[in-house]
Amino acid sequence: MHTPKHLLNLLIATAFLSSCTKEKPTPTPAAPIFKADVNGVETTFTTSMFAESAIAVGNNFNLKIVAERKIRSDSSIFIVFNLPDFTKTSASFVTYSLGSNFNGGFVEETKQTGSLHEAFNFFQDGSLRVEVDANGQLNGNFNFVYFLFDRYVNKIGEVHFTNGRFEHLPILRN
Repeated sequence: MHTPKHLLNLLIATAFLSSCTKEKPTPTPAAPIFKADVNGVETTFTTSMFAESAIAVGNNFNLKIVAERKIRSDSSIFIVFNLPDFTKTSASFVTYSLGSNFNGGFVEETKQTGSLHEAFNFFQDGSLRVEVDANGQLNGNFNFVYFLFDRYVNKIGEVHFTNGRFEHLPILRN
């Protein structure tokens, strides 16, 4: 037969044990993703994906979002978006029209011993939406077209980027 004192001790011990919980492990950050359909073919940019916030003129900050895809050991393609760093304000997202006056573009780069060749292509007819999530990482979507020109600056083609998206990009702060 249990006495009231034993019953009280049992209730206190049960309450104490049920209040003890294991600490939840810190979730592993999700890996960055950067991909788009290029002329209808899904293309993943995996070599280098990052966002960098750096001070600009007048103590303002710029946010540079970059993704690289290696083509061969000596060549890569890059998507580059340069915008004011909205993450330093109270804004949670920004939206831009992408055109030839937007600061950024699509870069084709070939490195050879003693030489670097870059072809910079301006965005045409596109849009970009970027948001910062609760973990301080960037997510967004984009689409754009860039034009191909011959050596006489005659337009010879178009490349369409659709369904572009990036997720979990950490922001490097300088």
